Amino acid sequence: MPSVDQSAARPPTGKTYWRSLDDFADTPEFREFMFREFPAGASEMLDSSERREFLKIMGASLALAGMGLSGCRRWPEEKIAPYASRPNGQLPGIPQSYATSMELGGVASGLLVTSYDGRPIKIEGNPQHPMNQGATDAWAQASVLELYDPDRSRHVMHHNQESTHGDFSSWANTHFAALREASGNGLCILSEATASPSVLDMKRRLLQAMPNAKWYEYEPLNNDNELAGSVLAFGSPFRAQYHFDRAKVIVSLDSDFLCSHPAAVKHTRDFASGRRADDPGKTMNRLYVVESGYSLTGANADHRLAVRSSDVAGVAGHLAKMLSSAASNWVGSIDVDERILQQIASDLQSHHGECLIVVGPRQPAQVHALAHLLNVELGNVGRTVSYTARPDAKPQAASITALAADIDAGQVDTLVILGGNPAYNAPADVNFTAKLRSVSTTVHLSNYVDETSKLCTWHMPRAHYLESWGDARAYDGTIGLTQPLIEPLFGGRSAIELLAMINGDDLTAGYDIVRRGFGGVTGDRDFEQHWRRTLHDGFLADSAFAVQSPAVRGGDAEAWIIALAGQVSQERLGMELVFAGDRSVYDGRFANNGWLQELPDPLTKLTWDNAVQLSPSAAENIGVKTGDMVNVSLNGGSHVEAAVLVMPGQHAQSATLTLGYGRNGVGRIAEDAGFDFYQLRSSDSMGFVGGATIAKSGGSYEFALTQHHHALDTIGGKGTQDRLPTIFREANLDEYKEHPDFADHRVHVAHR
Repeated sequence: MPSVDQSAARPPTGKTYWRSLDDFADTPEFREFMFREFPAGASEMLDSSERREFLKIMGASLALAGMGLSGCRRWPEEKIAPYASRPNGQLPGIPQSYATSMELGGVASGLLVTSYDGRPIKIEGNPQHPMNQGATDAWAQASVLELYDPDRSRHVMHHNQESTHGDFSSWANTHFAALREASGNGLCILSEATASPSVLDMKRRLLQAMPNAKWYEYEPLNNDNELAGSVLAFGSPFRAQYHFDRAKVIVSLDSDFLCSHPAAVKHTRDFASGRRADDPGKTMNRLYVVESGYSLTGANADHRLAVRSSDVAGVAGHLAKMLSSAASNWVGSIDVDERILQQIASDLQSHHGECLIVVGPRQPAQVHALAHLLNVELGNVGRTVSYTARPDAKPQAASITALAADIDAGQVDTLVILGGNPAYNAPADVNFTAKLRSVSTTVHLSNYVDETSKLCTWHMPRAHYLESWGDARAYDGTIGLTQPLIEPLFGGRSAIELLAMINGDDLTAGYDIVRRGFGGVTGDRDFEQHWRRTLHDGFLADSAFAVQSPAVRGGDAEAWIIALAGQVSQERLGMELVFAGDRSVYDGRFANNGWLQELPDPLTKLTWDNAVQLSPSAAENIGVKTGDMVNVSLNGGSHVEAAVLVMPGQHAQSATLTLGYGRNGVGRIAEDAGFDFYQLRSSDSMGFVGGATIAKSGGSYEFALTQHHHALDTIGGKGTQDRLPTIFREANLDEYKEHPDFADHRVHVAHR
């Protein structure tokens, strides 16, 4: 195949477009892939001398298809019996939709689930829900596959041997009755993050009946720094509610608010509403992104600044010094041209009340506090950002660390774990696996017999949210009900049902417990009317958290700055490791979901794996390329061997490691996929850590990447650049307005 002359023909902008580094370098591997993208023999169809083979190839394909349709049947014919007594309002073969909620990381999504003859088959966003408005994310859509996963837990397990629900109930009634007699002495509950009114009501009742019991909460992808930052800024915990549809200038400091934020669905819709340049009387918003590795938010930025994650604090300090007299004492230094920061500061100042500064969860609490201070002083509060109180929020890393300390002190005799998988994803320095083995009695409620279940005395199958009653709160606080669309396939229990058993509650059915919790929120006034309306709509109208305008503690800004300056100088040594949730498997809980594993990462285009993401220059310095194995070690201690993925846009002194892979023995899909980077993550560096060393170890690893799929050039590597004005159109805002044919076709505008 002849090589592509990248300079021979360029689009009108003078730019050359390429799909990957291999495409840009025109490597033999890329040319081979491009020419052989189709099945064996198909590329010969493009050659005029071989066109006669076309009918032979297609004839064979049609013959095979005919055999599949007539000669071979994969499934035997079965007779399905009709309803003996058909439910009211249901016609066989007619799909029905039900509103429900799914909680992930303590935040609920409002969903609309399509059921076909009593089987949930499709999930979309609830169009009436104030946060979702008909949209949802990939995790919610794929959760229906988890319901039918053949690797889901099917049995109660006792010391890793199959048992029965009856055996567990008999043991639990005796064991927890004795604990109630002892006021819960030695009993600890470890829960996932939740804002469920029913779970919180059960927690209150349990601690009231057993005052010596303790309750802990842990979520590996948490917002501890955001929580601590609001305490620094306001004196008590608050949650920022962003309104991107009202912001003309947005500055993101290491925040992937379009993808990984709990309210990303709403943020994406609001942000997109400000990108329509053809709306009369409107101007496009402008987005500045400061980050270490490419995020989906960074890919949408007008101006992106690649810095180490540890240097984002320095950027925040410089901006605060330029914008606020309370931060005038900032003296830290960073490797960033201050003229760029001055431009950002000037843009913010010129859009008073119409701008927004957003900080990501990896950044220290002081960066969050500075952002709150600047949003207040820029007049953004009540316009582009509002605040809701979070009085019950607790730090996650500190909670599981405290539990580990109590276990070491011999204060934990019975540990009940409601969901989660701390033996796999707890901070490495907590050494939770060893701690769990030392507790005499442990119970784990889980969808899978996972790493934690295998270490516990009892494993209890957990009912999927599509087969259980429950409730939860959306990011803005809106209460949503979770209603079952199918009977539990494997007889699982929900968290509230297990808590009822522990507490000896009079109510044991999830339906009754949820109704009681719902009554505690709404009161007895018109209870049935509220219940039926909420069950139909999927959420309780006007139940969002009350919006508040807390006063910022600007006088403490100097202390924040001093703390930040020390952190910046401390973290700048060596290579930096940045930990991120995976866009497919989240924190690892969806690792056995085949659809999500097949879903390419929106930027790396990686499937079925994670990797050590390095910049091209860093990879060159280490002497590796995509697929090469490296040893990642941290301060001479813990280390992981993993494969490299060379990623443009990554900072040269920063490596991004996505979490949730490297699992074994939990399902056929998750088995041996990717690498476990939780081993490098400690309780004091949940977001990023410096002082790492990455060295080539030898060997290679094959990735499944979709970056080159559907390459446009199928004519022997010629003509791509000639056809670019037709394939891809680009214009700045002035050109867009001057050419009505662009507006007529609503061509994508790259705002520069």
